[in-house]
Amino acid sequence: MQSNSHLGVAPHHNENHGHLDAHNPAKHTIKVFNNHNSQHKIELVSSFSITKKHDIEIFGCAFDVKDENIAIACGDGTIRIFDQKKEHSHDPITIKTHQYTSLMSIDPPLTCLKWRKRKDPLASVDTYQVGVGNEVIADDPKAPNNILCVSADGCMKEVSLQSHKQVFERTDDQANQLYALDIDNKGYHFATAGLDTQIRVYDEHTKKLVAKMHSTQSISGHSNRVQCLKFSPYKEEMLFSGGWDNDVFMYDLRQKEPVLGFNGPQINGEAIDIHHGGLLLTGSYTPNNCLQLWDLRKHTEPARTIDWDGGDKDSSGNWINNFEEYSQNSTSLGEANAFLYAAKFNIEGNLIFACGGSGKNELRVFNFADGQLVGCMHNFEAPLFSLDVSKQQGTNKAAFGSADSFLRVIHVAQNKTQ
Repeated sequence: MQSNSHLGVAPHHNENHGHLDAHNPAKHTIKVFNNHNSQHKIELVSSFSITKKHDIEIFGCAFDVKDENIAIACGDGTIRIFDQKKEHSHDPITIKTHQYTSLMSIDPPLTCLKWRKRKDPLASVDTYQVGVGNEVIADDPKAPNNILCVSADGCMKEVSLQSHKQVFERTDDQANQLYALDIDNKGYHFATAGLDTQIRVYDEHTKKLVAKMHSTQSISGHSNRVQCLKFSPYKEEMLFSGGWDNDVFMYDLRQKEPVLGFNGPQINGEAIDIHHGGLLLTGSYTPNNCLQLWDLRKHTEPARTIDWDGGDKDSSGNWINNFEEYSQNSTSLGEANAFLYAAKFNIEGNLIFACGGSGKNELRVFNFADGQLVGCMHNFEAPLFSLDVSKQQGTNKAAFGSADSFLRVIHVAQNKTQ
């Protein structure tokens, strides 16, 4: 597997970089441990390689709004789309996003992608107008949603699902590399960020740049590559960023500048999310205290830190590990810690999904309310780079992609033993 340091992916520790034979199940036996005391459990729905040749990293993945399709951003510069309604959903639509014609050209890896969102025809933009007029933009409801993506050559692109071709691209700085992308909840704006640490916001309809943000006299801004952008789903004018400099910033698009910042989480992927109760979730590429919740009113220290090995608490308030199988097989997991690449809430906000690499290569699911560990999935051959959660209420699915070409889908179901 090629080195990914130029893509904004931190170096791996103690990993097998050899070729993985996707057709040899003995080399790819995933282990699942569920907490018998939890109300939920993890179930693996599907696991398959997206290629029969060399490994292709999956740097981003996204469910569409109906959970019918999963799109992934690949290290070979392609978008692959998997139809979840088809019985054989392992045969994707593959869309090339580059315009090169030479056989010697190297296709820049895609680092993040998002499905375009339908404009809300009832939404008011009177109090939120950054490059958007008073006229509400309406999409054709019969047309399939396109996909926005960013790549390591600094290019932002839009791809059509009707023609399976790239329909728009824009590069603001040819020396830049883009790693992060997000679209606001109503679909009026999207933002990009990457190597040059600038946060750029665009009108989603015209693709025109409407804000470029970095610092103020009192807020220094990012000093290293930005790995994640997240619009608040509850206040579309608020945007969050995080990256390698261990800083998280909040921007107000009405002021077109950062309004808050705090130090702590090292963000190395899509590992910032916002709970409907107001807490900010961060997943850090660190060995300890990697999963934290922040109250933005008191952001000098985290409001809560989720114990990565958390189970239930005894009368003294100490965690009890309820994984008998996990404890018995702990030596097979190695000594490395989490080092997270991605962390997200489910759509209801009662579960936290997190995955990472550099040793353990694990995905874990936690209860939001008390931090109880619901389940653990491990023994992956390579680090897990990307994660997304299903968009429909009650579905509780998550898709995640890894460095060895594998896309997997899990379902969090009710634990009937409770």
